Amino acid sequence: GKPLITVDDVTKMMSITSSTIDAEIYYTLNGTEPSESSTKYSSQRQLTENCTIKAIAIKDGISSEIAIYEETEFVVSKPIITQSNETDIEMSSSTIGATVYYTIDGTNPTKESTKYEGKFTLDESCVIKAIGIKQNYTNSEIATFAYSKPGGELVINNNIAGNLPSRLSEGEKMSTKGLIVSGNLNGTDIAFIREMIINGKLTDLNIENSNIVSGGDPYYVPEYGTPDYTTDNVVGKNMFDDCSNLISLKLPSSVTTISRLSFWGCTNLKDLRFPASCTTIESSSFYGCKNLSSIYLGSQVDTFEGDNFSGCDNLGYIDVDAGNKKFKSVDGVLYTTSGKIVKYPIGRNDKEFSIPNEITEIGKNAFDDASIESVGIPEGLVSIGSSAFAGCKNLTTIVIPNSVSVIGHMAFWGC
Repeated sequence: GKPLITVDDVTKMMSITSSTIDAEIYYTLNGTEPSESSTKYSSQRQLTENCTIKAIAIKDGISSEIAIYEETEFVVSKPIITQSNETDIEMSSSTIGATVYYTIDGTNPTKESTKYEGKFTLDESCVIKAIGIKQNYTNSEIATFAYSKPGGELVINNNIAGNLPSRLSEGEKMSTKGLIVSGNLNGTDIAFIREMIINGKLTDLNIENSNIVSGGDPYYVPEYGTPDYTTDNVVGKNMFDDCSNLISLKLPSSVTTISRLSFWGCTNLKDLRFPASCTTIESSSFYGCKNLSSIYLGSQVDTFEGDNFSGCDNLGYIDVDAGNKKFKSVDGVLYTTSGKIVKYPIGRNDKEFSIPNEITEIGKNAFDDASIESVGIPEGLVSIGSSAFAGCKNLTTIVIPNSVSVIGHMAFWGC
């Protein structure tokens, strides 16, 4: 009969038996087909690594079906990362023969990452991630370590959502200027970060390796109206409202949506890149961010309106990932690939601007508050959106061709 392969869960001793009396058993441990030239089974054998066991019973020249057993329980132990002498980092794994690989940019390590070969020193605050790898073993869990450079940015690994307030002392809460957080952030954590920005000294926030998750307390409680709570992978409405001390922000790489009014009044925000995962940027999300000088739209953004950056007086350039199929940037001006001008950056100093001939639509708020004096509109333009040129106080020359059939509400208000 077909052999029976068993492996003890604790000792990892392998046994192979056959119900056929006097049958001889042959086996392999590398997944190849067994035959009479394979290893002959005579007694138990202890396994030392993951393997595919195949066995066959033979008697009087007749072979049984092949029995197969997959051993997968040999796993490299999770690396241990320790810090000594303030700046020295050491790593180890209790699995003999395992090699540790690591990253210091928050990305998940692989065998292609930097190999740990001994104690090393870090110059900047960062999130360290390490993995243990050994041939014929399952890779270890990824270990994460938050390294804070003495006198530099504070680094926190907040794996349990809602725990951030307990990770910092009152002094750290009020005095920290730079903060890097990995892990999970719910409403309780976001509310705490808002306090650090509004009431403390926090100006530079990096939550690139965090996930925004639902749950916890409301992060924003208006004087009138409904409190705001977190939703998975969403920068919610009013999340950074009135955080005027914030200068630099790296958003979570898992964010899919930027909600309306989420950065209203962040008057000192200068540096912002949208993560590749972001698909939707809702209206008025950055209204009044007057020091924002440039933005970068990732490859997945497919919803964006011109009023997103109304009041961003210093915005001079909008860049778009080359892989984006919905939007494109030409000399820093934002267009759709289907023929609409979406946003002319307010901070540009052009006196004259000519809309490309292939454009058939001017989007709402596309030029609002721009200092432009003259705009050339091509023949073939069909539509001018609402508030398209609202607040363009210096605009003196614009010729609307006969092809235009739609002019939106307040398209030239305040000109």
